Amino acid sequence: MDNLRRAILVITIIVLLGAAVIGFMLALNGFGHKDDDSVINLLPEGEKYNPDSSASPETPEVPGDANRYTGLFVVTGDVTGQPELVFSASADYDALKLNLVFYPVDTFVSLKTADGSEFKTISGYYADGGYEKLKEACDGILGIPSDNVLVFSFESLSKFINCFTSRDSGVLYNVPCAINSDGYNGRTFTVKAGLGYFVGNNSANLLSFFKNVKGVYDSDTVKFYDGTRYPQNAVAATFAKAFFEQKLTGTLDQYYLDNFISYFDELFASSKGTADQDIPKRFKESGVAIPADNIRAYVIACTETGAAGNSVYAGSIVEVENVDGFISSKEISGNELSALLTTFY
Repeated sequence: MDNLRRAILVITIIVLLGAAVIGFMLALNGFGHKDDDSVINLLPEGEKYNPDSSASPETPEVPGDANRYTGLFVVTGDVTGQPELVFSASADYDALKLNLVFYPVDTFVSLKTADGSEFKTISGYYADGGYEKLKEACDGILGIPSDNVLVFSFESLSKFINCFTSRDSGVLYNVPCAINSDGYNGRTFTVKAGLGYFVGNNSANLLSFFKNVKGVYDSDTVKFYDGTRYPQNAVAATFAKAFFEQKLTGTLDQYYLDNFISYFDELFASSKGTADQDIPKRFKESGVAIPADNIRAYVIACTETGAAGNSVYAGSIVEVENVDGFISSKEISGNELSALLTTFY
């Protein structure tokens, strides 16, 4: 009996000592690693913590420049082959905004060169260095970088507008004054003042008109077209705004939507430059949702200097609107201009 008691006592002591040793070893193994438990608890469900992994957590994708686009467009004369209209279109697909900026081709721009600087008109840079040099000049005016540049003629523009007006009356636009063209740039035509519908050919007529010294014009035309490129660009900017509002955004005819990409493909085929073929697809997906109130039209503001009447960039831009046939303008400069430019790109 005494032997049995001694055996039970020995076994009990051994068990207790073993438990104490195991507990002590577990405590040593866990010392200094409690932070691992807290990290594991913070990881999303289903993920495993790997203390030996050097890989950093994946950064979530956030909207960026991929959802913004600025294209520079150059419309050349059918006869001269030289720039007549130059404008940029900046689309922000997140904010659903579109800004159109027109650069009068007679605007003088200074560019730095290896030998000093150049001082030429926008059209002069095109004549000497092609669309690459023109892009450099326009990008430098406001500091708005263009992703691509596309050069096409008024004839190509006319066909493009025809694509989006083939099933209706056209673009409704209120012309500020009557125009009787004298054949400038190979076009002889008459446009009545007031509301009218514009399809391809008469749109190109309206947008290409620039009053030169050789023509004979009535008083209303002379009053509006003052001999500078500004009135032409003010008409073009407000017309482009109307075109985007009526034909490229909002509730579009399903036929136009179905052919949206092919219309742009046709324009690209007759153009030169660096246009991205994916841009029309992106605009169709997101750009058509841009509301009319978020489409703005601007013209670069210039001052006339020198005996030749050179137009030099004046450090501001003018927002233009066509209100019942009267083109209003609001100059934007200083801090207001800086704030505006952040919405471009």
